[in-house]
Amino acid sequence: MSDLLSEKPIAAPTPQYPRTILIAGIIWIILGSLMLLMSAMMVVARGWVSIPQSMTMLFGIASVNAGVQGVRGTGRNTFGNGIGSILFGLLVLSVGIRILLQAIDESRTLESSTPIVVGGFYAGATIVAACGFLSAGVLALVGRERYRSWRRIQKNIKTSQLAPSCQESSLS
Repeated sequence: MSDLLSEKPIAAPTPQYPRTILIAGIIWIILGSLMLLMSAMMVVARGWVSIPQSMTMLFGIASVNAGVQGVRGTGRNTFGNGIGSILFGLLVLSVGIRILLQAIDESRTLESSTPIVVGGFYAGATIVAACGFLSAGVLALVGRERYRSWRRIQKNIKTSQLAPSCQESSLS
């Protein structure tokens, strides 16, 4: 009986990091990196930075930053990144649709299939990116509560690990 009482209590298992947040973070890193790569290629091709390219770079940096926070679990909350991703995804989706409609119109005017092929490819890539941002935003919102719980527990674990050393130093 005394053996049972002398054993240390078993710690409760820590919750697993939410996969929805991890997946959203990976999507943001990939899309943000592609945005930065495309912007850099345009700067090299043109030799100067336009306002749309600078905005693309800004959103690319923000996406990579949100992704790193999502993968590492360093963000306080996922609400802002999730809403921002959904809004940006809707904006990019509208641009992709506009590009596709413009390519269709140009192919009719020029009676050539070249504008629809090139414009269709560009519009398709833009729409896929938009779907990625929309998906990452939804994942971030869906996993928000589990992420907040995980962060709270991680914070409690860190403070409980620091507490004994703080108590020892205050006693001496």
